Amino acid sequence: MLFLSALLLKPLFLFLNEKIEKPIVLLAIDNSQSVKNTGEVSLEALKSFKAQFDDKFEIETVLFGQEIKEAQSPTYADVKTDYSELMQYVRDEYKYRNLGGMVLFSDGIYNLGQNPLYEAWDNQIPIYTVGLGDPTPYKDLRIQKVWSNKVAYLHNTFEVEVQVQADLCKGQNATLTILNASNQILFSQAISFREPQVFKTFTTQLPANNSGVQKYTVNVSHLDQEKNLKNNHSNFYVEVIDRKKKIAIVSNQPSPDVAAFAKSWRASKLFEIQFFNQINAFETTKNQFDVLVLHGHFKDYDAYLKSKEFESTPTLFLPTLQNNISQIANYFDCFTVDNTQQKHNTVSAYLNENFIAFSGGENSVFSEMPPVQTFFGNLNLAQKNAVFLMQKIGPLTTQYPLLFFDVSSKIKHGFFIAEGFFRWPLYEYKQTKSTQNFELFSSKIIQYISDVKQKKQLYIQSEPSYYSYQNIEIEAELFDNTYQPVANQEVTLKLVNQNKESFEYIFSSFNNRYKLSLGFLPKGTYTLKASCKVNDQILTDQKTIYVKEKDLENANLQANFSLLQKLSKKTAGQFYSTDQVQNMPADLSNNSAMVSVSKYEKSISSIIEFKSIFFILFIFLCIEWIMRKYFSMP
Repeated sequence: MLFLSALLLKPLFLFLNEKIEKPIVLLAIDNSQSVKNTGEVSLEALKSFKAQFDDKFEIETVLFGQEIKEAQSPTYADVKTDYSELMQYVRDEYKYRNLGGMVLFSDGIYNLGQNPLYEAWDNQIPIYTVGLGDPTPYKDLRIQKVWSNKVAYLHNTFEVEVQVQADLCKGQNATLTILNASNQILFSQAISFREPQVFKTFTTQLPANNSGVQKYTVNVSHLDQEKNLKNNHSNFYVEVIDRKKKIAIVSNQPSPDVAAFAKSWRASKLFEIQFFNQINAFETTKNQFDVLVLHGHFKDYDAYLKSKEFESTPTLFLPTLQNNISQIANYFDCFTVDNTQQKHNTVSAYLNENFIAFSGGENSVFSEMPPVQTFFGNLNLAQKNAVFLMQKIGPLTTQYPLLFFDVSSKIKHGFFIAEGFFRWPLYEYKQTKSTQNFELFSSKIIQYISDVKQKKQLYIQSEPSYYSYQNIEIEAELFDNTYQPVANQEVTLKLVNQNKESFEYIFSSFNNRYKLSLGFLPKGTYTLKASCKVNDQILTDQKTIYVKEKDLENANLQANFSLLQKLSKKTAGQFYSTDQVQNMPADLSNNSAMVSVSKYEKSISSIIEFKSIFFILFIFLCIEWIMRKYFSMP
C-alpha cells in the first residue's frame, strides 16, 4: 500500500539513452543541363556506386544546380549551376550532424554564385569529386557578356559593350553585329584572331529611335568546325522613354552662360525650353515644368525663395557675381559661408572622383577648360559627396565646391557658383570641332536634378527585363497629395502575360516601401498594373517588363576538372575520373574523419508512465485478491 501511495506522487527519474550515429556521406549530384550535354552519370551507375558502401556509412543524396533537391535520381534539367547554394545547404543542414564527407559528381562548370574554391567551409569535411564530361579544349567563339544602359531617352544614344571570348581560333576571322527587333544592322565589326586564346571588348553607341522596351540581338558569326553554336548570340533589352524634360529658365538679365546651357540642351533633343524674365510669370505655369533654372539677381526672387513653393521644384541655381554669396546661403540649409567679403576668384574646374551619382568624363576634360570666375569665401557643405566639380586655384587643388547639389530631400537642387563657363563649349569646339562633352555634361545635370519619382503618387520600381532563372522582385512607392510617403496601405498588382492571362498579387509593406516577389516567370512580355485606394482616390501605375532566357548551361561545354581537383585538394579529399570511382569506397573507409559518434539523450519520466510496472502491479493485486479469497482472509 505504501508503494502504491508513492506511485501516486508521480516520482521522476533521469534516463540516459545512448544513440550511435554513423558517419554521413552526402552524395551531391550536379543536376544542370551542362552535365547532360557533356557526360551524365546514369541511375544504374549511381545505384552500383551506393551498393559498394557497407553498413559503416549512412548515404544521403541531394541534387544541386538551380536549387537544392533532396532526391535520388537526377533529371539534368536545371538551367544554372550555383555551388554557393550547395555550400550554404551543407552549412545549414549538417552543422550539428556527423557529416564525414561529401562526394561531388559534377563537370566543374559553374555560371552563378561564388567560386567554390573561395567558399568558407565551417564543417571542415573532405570533398571527394568525380569528374563528369570532357575536359578537352575545343574550338569555340562565344559572346561572354553584353552590357548596356537599362534606360535611354528617345532620339538619344546609349552605350553598349560586348565582350567576346575565342578559344583555339587562331587565324580565323569573324564578324560581330548588333541588330534591332526589325533585324536592321546597327553595328558591325570584323574580328581577326591572331592568338589561340583571345578576349576582346567592343564598345559602341546605338540610337534609341523607338519608345518602349526595345529588343536588340548581338551575333558573332560561326566558325568552321565550331562545336557549340548556341553561345554565338545574345539578346538584351533597353527601355526607351518617350518624354522630353521641360525646362523653365528664369533670368532677369542677359547672360552668355545661360545661352550656352540652353543651346546644349536644345542640341540633345531631350529637353524643351521656355524663357521667363520674371519669377511671377513662371509661378503661374510651374506645374508644367520638370526643372527650373534660376539665374540673375537673387534679391529679385526673395519672395519666391522664402516660400515653400520652390522646394517642390527641382532647380539649378546660377547666381551672378553681383550677388552676395552669404545672403544666398541664408535661403538654404545645405551650405554656409564663413567669409562675407565681396571678392572673386579666378579658378579652374576639376572633377570630384568621389561623386558617383553620374560620370562626367575624365579629369582632363574639365581641367583643360578655360578658367571661370567664382565667389571668394569658404563654403561649408552638409553633404561632401554631393560635389561634382571642385575649384583649382593655379596648380593647387582645393576642396572648395564649384558645382554641387542638395540631395537632402527627394527634390534635388543644383548650384553652379561660377560665371564665364560659356567659354567651355567654344574651347571644346576649337580643339575637337565638336561640343559633345559640354552637351553631355549639361544634359546630365538636368537629368540628375529632375530624377524625382514623386511626380506620380504611386510608382512601380522594376527593371525593364529579367532572366527566366531570376526570382523577380519589384517594389512600389506610395505618396500622398503633398508627396509624403504613405505606409500600411493595400497596394495590389495585376500581372498580365502575353496570352492575356492575369494574376493578382498584394504588396507587402516595409516601412515606407512596398515589396513583392513574383518568383520565376517563363519567357515573355508582362504588363504590371498596380493600384491603391487612398482617401476615396484610386491611384494607379503601369509598367511593362520582359522576361528573357539566357542559356547559361550551353555557354561553355568544356568540363573544368582543374576546379574539382583543387577543391578536393583544399579540403583533404580526392579527385576521381569516372574510371577510378570504384576506388572511392575504400578511400572513404580509410579516412580518419569517417567515425561513428555516440550521443546521449537525457530524458525525465515518471515511473508511473511505464506500462510494464503497471502490469506487474496489476498481477500482484490479482494474486493478493485470489489468496485472500482462498484463505478466507478479510
